[in-house]
Amino acid sequence: MFTSKKKIVIEAFKKQKEKLNERASYEEDGAWSIYTKQIIKTSFGEKSEFYDVFVDRIEPRYHFRHDITQEQFEKFTKETKVKLEKFIDGCIEIVNINGVYQEEKPNFISKMSNELLWTLIGSVASVVFIAGYSMSDISHKIDEQKFEQSIENKRDSIVMLIKQLITRPVSSDSITNKNTPK
Repeated sequence: MFTSKKKIVIEAFKKQKEKLNERASYEEDGAWSIYTKQIIKTSFGEKSEFYDVFVDRIEPRYHFRHDITQEQFEKFTKETKVKLEKFIDGCIEIVNINGVYQEEKPNFISKMSNELLWTLIGSVASVVFIAGYSMSDISHKIDEQKFEQSIENKRDSIVMLIKQLITRPVSSDSITNKNTPK
């Protein structure tokens, strides 16, 4: 069965919350801090406010020396545990609402500098303009050639008709027949 990343992250936060009752979780060489920081990084990203708050404010405050008494540990955990539980509950709530952070995958355009993009845009626009102008000019010339060819064809056919009329012999009968009333 497929388990969503969101559910996995929430379960990981809950496990870290349960570990707050263990003394080893608070010791300087304990892995609780490292695991929790990694879960926050995975859930919200390294540039998130949750990550910044954990790294800058929470993580440095919850460590203590190994040689403190059980009484000092209990006093320390009473104050610290409540704050950490609230923080983890807040993380869980945000993951439930927003889901898990997904790192942006850069595409080839986002990898280019603005100067290069503007240069490419200007170049493409220039090429398109020149190509359009050239095609318009070529189209106009083709239309002119067709028009000239059409005029030349008409002129040739008129000249041929005139030649035929001039060279055709006219008989006197055809002239008199046309002018005589019937």
